[in-house]
Amino acid sequence: MRIRFRATLPLLLFALLSAPALVGAQVTGLVPSDAIELSTQTPDRNSASKIKIVRMGNGTLVVVYADGGSDELVYDTKGDSERVAHDMFVTTCNPNMVDCSDAASWSPRVNISNTASQSSISSAWRGPDAGELPYYGDSGKPQVFNNGPALVVTWKDAYCPGGDQRTVTYLERDERVIPFRCIWAARSLNNGATWSAPEQLSSGLRDAAQVVSRGSAGAWVVTWQEDPQGLQLGEGDGPGEGASGAHVSHGTDIWYSALSRAAFDAGDAFPVGIRLTNNFTQVSSVGMDPTEYERGQQGASRANLALVGPTVIVAYEETRGAESIIDGKNIRYHVFPFNSPPTSCEMEGESCRLSPWGDPFPSQTDPARAGCILSNPGENARRVRFVFNATPPASETRLLIFWRQGRPTGGGPADIVGRTATGFEIGDFRQALALPSGEGTMDGCFAIGDEDEGTGAYANAAPINFSAESPTGGDLEAETFANNLEDARAHRAIIKGDFVMLGYTYTSDGVVANATDLDHHNFYVRRSLDGGETWDAPVDLTTPIVRQLALDNGLRETGVNVREPRLVKTPGNGPGCPSGDPDDESTTRPSDCGAGGTVIVAFGTQTNVYEHIGGAVDLDIFITRTTDRGASFEPMQVLAADPLPELESQIRPTPDGNTVFAVWNRENEPSGSDGLFAVAVEGEVEEPMDMDAGVPDMDAGTPSEDAGTPSEDAGTPGTDAGSSGADAGELPPCECDDGCGCVAAGAGQGSPLAPLAGAGLLGLVWLRRRRR
Repeated sequence: MRIRFRATLPLLLFALLSAPALVGAQVTGLVPSDAIELSTQTPDRNSASKIKIVRMGNGTLVVVYADGGSDELVYDTKGDSERVAHDMFVTTCNPNMVDCSDAASWSPRVNISNTASQSSISSAWRGPDAGELPYYGDSGKPQVFNNGPALVVTWKDAYCPGGDQRTVTYLERDERVIPFRCIWAARSLNNGATWSAPEQLSSGLRDAAQVVSRGSAGAWVVTWQEDPQGLQLGEGDGPGEGASGAHVSHGTDIWYSALSRAAFDAGDAFPVGIRLTNNFTQVSSVGMDPTEYERGQQGASRANLALVGPTVIVAYEETRGAESIIDGKNIRYHVFPFNSPPTSCEMEGESCRLSPWGDPFPSQTDPARAGCILSNPGENARRVRFVFNATPPASETRLLIFWRQGRPTGGGPADIVGRTATGFEIGDFRQALALPSGEGTMDGCFAIGDEDEGTGAYANAAPINFSAESPTGGDLEAETFANNLEDARAHRAIIKGDFVMLGYTYTSDGVVANATDLDHHNFYVRRSLDGGETWDAPVDLTTPIVRQLALDNGLRETGVNVREPRLVKTPGNGPGCPSGDPDDESTTRPSDCGAGGTVIVAFGTQTNVYEHIGGAVDLDIFITRTTDRGASFEPMQVLAADPLPELESQIRPTPDGNTVFAVWNRENEPSGSDGLFAVAVEGEVEEPMDMDAGVPDMDAGTPSEDAGTPSEDAGTPGTDAGSSGADAGELPPCECDDGCGCVAAGAGQGSPLAPLAGAGLLGLVWLRRRRR
């Protein structure tokens, strides 16, 4: 049964624990509009998924989603079900000109892929008894990035003409034979008004996934991964449903293609992709299958990509070689000029050694191909992400890169750790990396090394631990194995000059939270005002409201998880505010004036079920905002509260942060799904009228302080169920470890800050923690 937040209760249930009860008090907050459906192309096959939104510099909103493009059926590997084949659709609206909360204001839906009625291969995709049948194009998982008036949509597709497309057989899925996917892209140069014909970036010789594109004034770049043995279903160790591209076969590499901005704007096609990494080392068959595949000792996956001026940054997770006795993955890092990616190869005489398909064997002795290891080689690291400053601020921090790291077991508990850097080269990290002994040498951080001898990446300085012991103030220097119960996931961050905010979901006991409903996941944030030199203590934004949501629906207090959190900063000044000052005479649109201290936070919720039973139901989506760089948060509002499951929100604010545009998916009953849109604008919202009514004690039913720290999500779990360690109405003691300033924000009964500090910030202290 679908359940929802009780509309009669106050939306701010973050217990202003140090303030007296307020009756009908009005404060500023985000007020969401009613939702409208955007996935209304004709015909509407009621199969929308992965809706995305971007806001262009002129204010135009561009929404992209996958939906049924024909009546032909395909097999959804992740969902283990058949459905209609998808195409990629786009619609636009400019809120500076029309009311985008009116469905009639949106442009006609444009199909930019048109592959759902085309087939490039036949296979026994319904199993051997059905014989070989045409498999139709199926556009999935759109990614969109914009720069200036240009934007690129990329996706993976089962339509891969050219003759190289292969298949993978899933014996455990009724012996279905499923075609490999290839990467496609379409571009617009005029804010989404018109679109290029789609172009194919890979062949289907290997199964492509996890595509990312980035653009700047100088270039446009794309990365993706290709698995020579096909999409792997996963081993069921992590919180997700598998078949996502995280579990890969050895020999999987990251691929790269780039155009100068001039060539991009001129309409030149992206060049044939090149293999960026060096995991392909041999050609051989697998088991009893006589087919020859590209193979190797490692596999790279889930690359993240940035383009800063002419500089490309790529980081990804990579499985360890067969010679390693330690399970898990390493995080590897590459940096290079966009037009000079590493292309070194294994030589055969005076030429590159080529595979039977004409691809060069990548060099095994070139550090630029290998990438620098950022993580501890003795642990399991995955899900690398980063944020950057295009120009150096006062702190000189240019980069924050962070990932999950923990015990060397698949899907095991982990902390969120990371490094800051004053530049993008490997010698620029503050938490120093082991530098190679010379140019072009495969040692230092480019090699795993030996733990006992302290060589290779084992000589790297330890990263910052952002999530350890979150309920009790955090421990930035904690080793990840110091508390093997706690678990942190779903990490997010923003950076704007010296202001950094990092968030993650957390539970004090990852095994208990996943296997039972006796602990759950909540969302924590912590901030730095000096570019990551020092960090405030973690703050739990969600426990009170998530507990109340659970109680409203007849569940135990830990019966709901936070999932899919979002942290989104405001963009820079728009064309209507060239000076950045809303009162300047040159300002024609005050909403275009940037608000550097504003961050939008959103998150979804989901019933907390026993992992081995499954059946979790997505609930409501919530939204809040800070306008003072995280010193306080406004009352949380329900963004999406339909009786049907809602999930996967995407949000984009105006520069002033006073208007937020949001999209998300809604699952219909008995089947099908839609893409929805709403606008949240600044307005007056109510504080709780009686903070004692239905608000659980902050300590009731929470795990003990020594039970651990944050987790991630369940499916994308959330964070901790724990309290700050203080009783309701009390502040925890002020604790500083090195004489730094320590201020209890809003301390004391009836603090003047109390009416402003929603989202669980009251009753908690910001502690300045300094790295020693």
